[in-house]
Amino acid sequence: ALDDSTVRITLNQPFPQFLMAITLSYGAIMPIEAAQKYDMNEHMVGTGPYVLKEANDELIRYERNPNYRAVRLRDVPDGHPLKHFEGARLPLTDQLRYEIVPEDGDPFQEFLDGKLPTTGMDNDQFVKVMDGEALKAGKQGDDLLKQEYRDKGIHLRTYAEPTLHYISFNMNDDVFGTPAGKKGTALRKAVAMCVDRQDYVDRLLNGRGEPADQLVPPGILGRADDCRLTNQKHDPAAGRKLLMDAGFTVTEDDAGWTTRDAKGKQVTLEVCFRSQSGSTLEYGEWLEEAVASVGIKLKTAYLTFPEFLRRQDEGKGQAYDAGWVMDYPDAQNMLQLLYGPNKPPGINSASYGSEKYDELYEKMAVLREDVPEQAEAKRKLIIDMHKRIDEDTPWVLMEYRKIFTLYHEGFLQPPPNPFACNFTKYTRWDR
Repeated sequence: ALDDSTVRITLNQPFPQFLMAITLSYGAIMPIEAAQKYDMNEHMVGTGPYVLKEANDELIRYERNPNYRAVRLRDVPDGHPLKHFEGARLPLTDQLRYEIVPEDGDPFQEFLDGKLPTTGMDNDQFVKVMDGEALKAGKQGDDLLKQEYRDKGIHLRTYAEPTLHYISFNMNDDVFGTPAGKKGTALRKAVAMCVDRQDYVDRLLNGRGEPADQLVPPGILGRADDCRLTNQKHDPAAGRKLLMDAGFTVTEDDAGWTTRDAKGKQVTLEVCFRSQSGSTLEYGEWLEEAVASVGIKLKTAYLTFPEFLRRQDEGKGQAYDAGWVMDYPDAQNMLQLLYGPNKPPGINSASYGSEKYDELYEKMAVLREDVPEQAEAKRKLIIDMHKRIDEDTPWVLMEYRKIFTLYHEGFLQPPPNPFACNFTKYTRWDR
């Protein structure tokens, strides 16, 4: 700390993503004397726009911080709902209330009743408020809502979230992992080929997503046609051929396809899920049907989230239903998930290890995107990394998410920014 408002940080190696990473919540600067004096779980210390006034099992309430620095709303685009507040001191709202709804409550109905300003939607709620014909016609924005909800002053906001949903194989597994050699590789590729991602998005997500074909989500530098993974295309017949070429016996009868190993035992894959919700059960049933198209029997383990994380960290299980929301808009943030040194209890849930991939990753991770020559070199390295992933197939890619939220007339926020979490100081609800 050079003085009361200046900190100097010296890195021991190049990290071009540092300024983005340090803006995450765990990068906040704290005075050491406060951390030494208080239990931060009980006594919060900060300099943000709000102070915590109340927290219990029913409510979390914040109030405007009277000592917050003098920051005013500037550069609001013409036509934006917040234009009226140009020049206003932030935050725009005096109080924030987060009400904790019990499990038997109905927050969606509370939103419809006007008690909550905004809400997400599960599948049933989505069908309830969305106009199916408008969806088929490719309409956008509020035109996708049924007229009865538009008449109530309800609006729709949509945006692409930089999230990748995937199934992560445990590469230490004797059947599907590295110890199984070419047979394990064939099994992983066959599972990747049996998944109809478009059907999954259409049927289980109500179209709220885009089939994933590479690790880098749309809109992120490094995404390219050359990164499309050939083994992530829906082609069960090609998957069955791969299994037969690897020495498995694949047969069909009235009950469907069956894949057996050299001992005549049907191949079984257990996938751990992080939820026991109805939508997760529906997804598990859908995946069971998909995997059966290449003769593999799926076992489903529906776990609580803590148990899921424990099994994943301990490497117990054959595969995990996983996902990653990018922390910042750099491909490195996604590609680190398969970097060897990040094996469990790190974020490489697959325990994937490839000397070639790690070498490419280390070269890619230190390149800057704002330097044209480095950006081009980085793009080529990302393509080479995808070729390696295509050969090994440690993941089954599923989809990139698209977010649909509803909000009431008078609920004002900046446009969605999936990499910004400090939007509450720009938020206002005028009822």
